[in-house]
Amino acid sequence: MENSIIKNKIEHLSKIIDNFIQQTNGKTIQRFRKIETAHIIYCLVLKVFYQMSYQDATSLMVDRGFINNVSFQALNKKILSGQYDEHIKNLNQTLLSQLFGLQNTNQIQTIAIDGSKIRLPISLDQKGFKRIGKQPYTTGLLSTLYNLDLHVPISYRLEKNLNERVVLQSQVQEIDQNNLCSRSIIVGDRGYYSAKLISSLSKCHKEFIFRLPKSLKLVKELKKSGKDDIIVNMENNDVRLIHYQLKKIKPLWIKASKGSTKPYEIVNTNDYYLITSLTDYHTYPIEQIIDMYHQRWDIEEYYKTIKSQFENGTISSRTEEGILSEIMVHQMGMILLSFFNSLLPQYEQYKINQKVLLSRIVDSFLPKILFGKQPITSTIIDPIESIITNLETVKHYIHVRPGRTYPREQRFHSGKFPTTKILERFTLESSIQPKF
Repeated sequence: MENSIIKNKIEHLSKIIDNFIQQTNGKTIQRFRKIETAHIIYCLVLKVFYQMSYQDATSLMVDRGFINNVSFQALNKKILSGQYDEHIKNLNQTLLSQLFGLQNTNQIQTIAIDGSKIRLPISLDQKGFKRIGKQPYTTGLLSTLYNLDLHVPISYRLEKNLNERVVLQSQVQEIDQNNLCSRSIIVGDRGYYSAKLISSLSKCHKEFIFRLPKSLKLVKELKKSGKDDIIVNMENNDVRLIHYQLKKIKPLWIKASKGSTKPYEIVNTNDYYLITSLTDYHTYPIEQIIDMYHQRWDIEEYYKTIKSQFENGTISSRTEEGILSEIMVHQMGMILLSFFNSLLPQYEQYKINQKVLLSRIVDSFLPKILFGKQPITSTIIDPIESIITNLETVKHYIHVRPGRTYPREQRFHSGKFPTTKILERFTLESSIQPKF
């Protein structure tokens, strides 16, 4: 991508955020005050992505020359008022529609759905979050709709309801209301299948691909047919059942005499069963359906990225207002990360170092947009020019680890060796071949 095109895209992003700040300031403050929207956003960014307290984030902003003589209690009070949550949510929708053109496309988009349960303070049981048993914490569901074609989260919410299927229906309604990806194929893992959900998706004209648990009657019906691809009728809707197998290679190192080891490769075959509304064999051959399902691994990598930014995979705020603010700012950060990822060249043997790129966004790019200046201690004159001229620096890329592509290879810790009993168990289920 040419530097001029990249610069235009970044300047467009800058205008979107600047317009948002000006409009929000007009709605949230009646006159010029020390605390503005820019301070609120950057304080939350530091808190979320660097795991800082409000006090530490405020002190860092003072040290960098972004704010003067403002106590962290005053900033904390503004954030926890909850008046900025809806504004930041609207900013995220604007970024999605204008940066990625989701409202202007008529193309079918593939969207992965996944959820992750996270621990929250026990005090939030009064706010409707569930406490399971006698656990000393409540549990929330972090649910994400992730566009696999554009590699960006289009819906990212913390839910009190732990039922993933119910949450999916509400999120689908949300993206329809915001006109994001009106034509879409929903891809989900085994936990999302239910006859009620499929009926609901069919009524709102949403296509889907879900993996089926092996114990279902539909799977038994597919096995009984003796075919790997059939169409059946379920509640007045034609659906397609697909069966295929993947080989999984597990490297094993067996202890031999005198402490030496001998390498083996164990080859297992795993059975996969899918259900989909894509019943046209010519438009969607079985190979394409399989590839579309396995593309959902991108959302697993996405969760790996976001959980590495949350301390111990949780949210650090102790109140519902603070949690919602963190969620909104975290989605904004992931949208910006996806945007800059799209500007970087892609290589087969390398992947982008998300941590390094995110640090550059937080430390250099956002201060320039929010405050019109760089930190006092920064040696970078113009972060936009710096990003453009250093897009292909080595530190932005890391080698792709082996076994991380589909089909994936399971790897054991280098210091652990399976026992003879484990080897015998695999012998009954699979073939063992010496690796020379």
